[in-house]
Amino acid sequence: MLILLSSILAFGQQVDAHNLNIVSNVENTPVVALTTFTAETHTAGDVGIAAVVEYGHKPLTLHSSWRGEETSRDVISSYTALNLALGINATKHIGIAVSTPVYLSVDGEGFGLGNTQFSVPVSLVSDDVFSLGVIPFAKLPGTTDYMSFETISGGALLSATLGSPDAFIVSTNVGMQFSPKADIYNLNGTDAMLVNIALGQAVTDRIGLGLELNADLAAGKNQFPRTESPIEMLGNVHIVADKNVGVLVGASHALNRGVGAPPFRLFAGVNVNFGKKDTEVDETPVCENIIPACKENKEYETAYSAGDVILLEPIHFDFDSDVIRMYDSANTLNVLVAVMYDHPEIAKLQIATGTDSRGNDAYNLQLSQRRADAIVKWLTEAGVDPNRLTTLALGERVPAVETCDTETCHEENRYGSFTVRTVHTIR
Repeated sequence: MLILLSSILAFGQQVDAHNLNIVSNVENTPVVALTTFTAETHTAGDVGIAAVVEYGHKPLTLHSSWRGEETSRDVISSYTALNLALGINATKHIGIAVSTPVYLSVDGEGFGLGNTQFSVPVSLVSDDVFSLGVIPFAKLPGTTDYMSFETISGGALLSATLGSPDAFIVSTNVGMQFSPKADIYNLNGTDAMLVNIALGQAVTDRIGLGLELNADLAAGKNQFPRTESPIEMLGNVHIVADKNVGVLVGASHALNRGVGAPPFRLFAGVNVNFGKKDTEVDETPVCENIIPACKENKEYETAYSAGDVILLEPIHFDFDSDVIRMYDSANTLNVLVAVMYDHPEIAKLQIATGTDSRGNDAYNLQLSQRRADAIVKWLTEAGVDPNRLTTLALGERVPAVETCDTETCHEENRYGSFTVRTVHTIR
């Protein structure tokens, strides 16, 4: 026992019994992978932050045997941590992720820091169904005995993702982590192969279920079998509370004995997202300020008749939102204002809006009407007579893409189209 205690005191900081890295959900989608990176591309400039409170039970237990009888000793009985994570989409293909656990209590003792991990997810291949990427990462030293390494560690992961986080995903991370040698009692501690597998399913437009398997497959063997490769199963429920806010609850269970795989953990947290989708246009455009490209648009110079459809790029909305996404809709709105100014023969313009198929029909009709009203409001504030505008809410009944199971076609089904209903004779 004296040898055991002296070993723990001498090498306690070379063990990371926490062994958990939280990933921020930058896009605030229903399906969340709590600890597994996904490889798809993202909107450049978006930012996400997450704060997850965690309780862990017996993360560090030393096992041994004497004359055929197994014994164990709990070095850490419990801890409470606040996991902080930041995600930034630097470009469409490159992200920056930072995460760190702040220990509020470890066996009743006060404040401490864990290893801060810096990761750079890079998307190499990405389409509507499959994505492939790499994630190099480095961990800075922490300050909490047994719950962080005292030296720098790091490695890299290969990430593959199948599906869409708005519906269903399967994501896998496989790679190596190069860590300091532990040499604590009968735990050798060494470099490890990391394997993360995440499954996610959207139950509704706002609720997703996640299940993850995390394994650290050590390169070396401990003196006591099956303690060198901790394997843990995590489950979570994520609720999109608002377009920018999501809340999460979850729990984990260890599938075998090992440092960093507590018998159970409990989680509760929130993620908040910022980015281009929040961008507002400061000034309402008027006819004199319409961009020159509008004048080159054939539709702009056409003399319209009843039943004509004005062919323009769609006006975009985010998932479950009636706020116009201005950064990629302003051009269409500007052209439409110019058309209405320069074509007084248009007595009534019908604005028809659709939604994707997620959600029930009645809700989608209401959402579609709110989107149409938002377009009318914008055009009216730009100077268009509201008596020349009418709306038609289609919901999910007239999709632009009939069969849809990807975010790209869901985006196409969240449309606004413009049809001339009646015309005046201009003398």
